[in-house]
Amino acid sequence: VYLDYPIASIDFNVTLKWRLGEPGASVLGGCANMWTEDSEPKDVGGKVYPRYLGITERLWGGTLAERVERRGPPLEEGRRGLDDSIHGASARHCTEAAPLRRSFGFACGKFAHVELDRSETWRGAEVITGMDVYAHAYRPDRALDGDEESYFWAIAPKRGDVYEVSWLKGKSKSDNKMRLGKWFQRIAAVTGAVDRPGDQLDVGELWVSQWMPVAGNASKFEADWTKVAVFKEGK
Repeated sequence: VYLDYPIASIDFNVTLKWRLGEPGASVLGGCANMWTEDSEPKDVGGKVYPRYLGITERLWGGTLAERVERRGPPLEEGRRGLDDSIHGASARHCTEAAPLRRSFGFACGKFAHVELDRSETWRGAEVITGMDVYAHAYRPDRALDGDEESYFWAIAPKRGDVYEVSWLKGKSKSDNKMRLGKWFQRIAAVTGAVDRPGDQLDVGELWVSQWMPVAGNASKFEADWTKVAVFKEGK
């Protein structure tokens, strides 16, 4: 198990569904590694905990269904004899007074990954890209949900790849409200992620499509592309 992966891909709840091999497999144990080359020191604690606690639970006792099969029904969902619930025990490790914070300065990450809806700014827009998506949790529209911890993760973008956000695609000419697009005073396009700062776009360009007067006929307008910024070392 690799703990350096983004929290969205293996949050605490996902670890509780993980199985140590298939039934009958000759697996003697497991380990959880934290590779730090893609993580800043301040982010290590949030990546390791509480996911490490969930992985420990799986290695020690298996899934809840497997324990029920071996020992009979628990006292309540997620509870075993005198033990506290898995979530309850892990949550106690993550409080301000717990040793993780008090003795080591580790702040826990998320117990569950919650997907937000499209932010109001980008509602109604269509996203077009030919880049390959790493996983469903990082699909293209995640870049527009207003959550700074979520993002679109493409596999090895190539020269000529495009990520386009449009209010015009597929709209009829009679749909004037949508065809006008949006008025912006400022646009920021950020690459890289909080928990993987090295995954950034080193070279790229930011273009916007604007309604501009037609040359020789100021009463008519047409959409035209203008380059407004370039990426250098991810910024």
